[in-house]
Amino acid sequence: MLLSVENVTFRYPKASNDALRGVGFSVNAGDFAVLCGLSGCGKSTLLRLIKRELAPFGDLSGRILVDGTDVTSIGSAAGAAENSAAYGAENAPAATKADPTRDRFSAETVGIVLQDPEAQIVTDTVWHELAFGLENLGLPSAVIRRRVAEMAAFFGMESWYHKKTYELSGGQKQLLNLAAVLAMKPKLLLLDEPTAQLDPIAAADFRSVVARINKDLGVTILMAEHRLEHVLPLADKVLLLDRGELLCDGSPAALAAYLQANAHPMARALPTATRVYLALQGTGVGSAVASEHVNIPLTVRDGRATLLAYSAGKTASDPADKPAGGSVGKPAIAASGVRFRYGKDLPDVLCETSLSVSAGEHYCLLGGNGSGKTTLLSLLAGLKQPYAGSVRLFGKKLSAFAPGTLYRENLAFLPQQPRDVFVEKTIREDLLGAFSRAYSHAFPKAAADVVAEGAAADMLTMCERLHITEILLSHPYDVSGGELQKAALAKVLASRPKVLLLDEPAKGIDVNGKGELAAILKELTAEGVAVLSVTHDAEWAAEHADRCGLLFDGEVISEGEPGEFFAGNAFYTTAANRMAGDFFPGVVTCDDLLRAVEVSS
Repeated sequence: MLLSVENVTFRYPKASNDALRGVGFSVNAGDFAVLCGLSGCGKSTLLRLIKRELAPFGDLSGRILVDGTDVTSIGSAAGAAENSAAYGAENAPAATKADPTRDRFSAETVGIVLQDPEAQIVTDTVWHELAFGLENLGLPSAVIRRRVAEMAAFFGMESWYHKKTYELSGGQKQLLNLAAVLAMKPKLLLLDEPTAQLDPIAAADFRSVVARINKDLGVTILMAEHRLEHVLPLADKVLLLDRGELLCDGSPAALAAYLQANAHPMARALPTATRVYLALQGTGVGSAVASEHVNIPLTVRDGRATLLAYSAGKTASDPADKPAGGSVGKPAIAASGVRFRYGKDLPDVLCETSLSVSAGEHYCLLGGNGSGKTTLLSLLAGLKQPYAGSVRLFGKKLSAFAPGTLYRENLAFLPQQPRDVFVEKTIREDLLGAFSRAYSHAFPKAAADVVAEGAAADMLTMCERLHITEILLSHPYDVSGGELQKAALAKVLASRPKVLLLDEPAKGIDVNGKGELAAILKELTAEGVAVLSVTHDAEWAAEHADRCGLLFDGEVISEGEPGEFFAGNAFYTTAANRMAGDFFPGVVTCDDLLRAVEVSS
């Protein structure tokens, strides 16, 4: 075996609970393993412990062996002493003795690609990024040039080999991160939700390359992911973490059976083909899956075969009783014919772009990486100014709002990187400051103690709604991406905005968290709040948006309700639509499809 995790328990400093508890499993050389679980279950913590250069501070027990080397003791005198005590000074494996060359072992043997494409890029050009790790290993120039050329050819980078890294799209940046890691020839590749910030096409390209690396090059993969639709078909084995404990270690079919039988929340994250198959077999959540169902379909292709067999002799129909969209009121925020470029001599990012969101509406904007979605949000939020066209909030130009009033109960913006909104040492301090300012504005004559008490109560209520009370004393960098995303949402909601702009709000959030987020946004729209979400998550948009739009070539080229918007698309659509569009026209979500199957039974 290449990776062995032996009874690992870990707790962050000052934390009241263990992040990992007695975790143990093994991964054989050449395996493609998926590590899944709800946000905060310990996926990222475990990956960082395996990649010892990124290991967090805290109390650790147990061992992690990579290719026979205990990486939990590398570079640690205490770890070397423990190994000597365990094996005896004369019998301790060479790799576990105090030896600075073990740092090189970790760098070469274990590679990692993180969730944020920006997080790992350290140089200004593509070719130099590919060479950076090899240069740090001190390899000969000829070897570096050969490996860099090989990686560039393998990943098809010839056309952007000399580009500046800041000129790349999000998908290209993530492929560059992967290529730079592979240039060091790791035996084990760790992937921490690597497609969370990529559009559907870029994400599919990335997964295709990862599968090829696993099958053609024999690199062992351990991918942390809570979105199982596209990764489960690639997996040889799946590991389920829940609150730091390993609940399941087996095949994708074994995971599906476990989740279904135990009514685990992750059952809703199973591939659409799997969920429909189980429904057609009469296997409801909480029911045991019969042992003969070992060939559970995982892909759209297999799901279509299942539906083809099921629908023989049946008449295709739309599902009945589709959930109604939110009520739409008067326009709240609108961009009209806006143009924007980042430099005088640079091309326009936005060209005559127009978009409006009404009070009480949740509008989801989709588009490829680099299409200008975040730029448009920045214009709507008043953070950037168009050189042509206008942005109006409640019919007024943004410049017409008095200083300090635009973001006070009017407009709130959650950026793509949730860390950007935190400035204090703990999440509680940050949130309490935001809620105190909001409470003071709402009740300007209230005494200081009343403000403190009211703000604390409001903050606790919001944190309970978002299920983040357990992380309030944590540093923002010590929680999972999904937990931090929800904490950032709590902070922007403190100002009680009438218009809410969200950049990738569902990024890094598990299936449970996405449902909770959608429920909160539905409550806000019911109160007349206008919500504009930029997202790459077509499944989430199809299920929860009132209206969707596609930004391409600087313009919003298509708009419509989810059923109209997603139906018939090849890439900007959902697995349910790809799988069932021929059988049940208008179906775009898994729940739609399950209802359609029930209606047709």
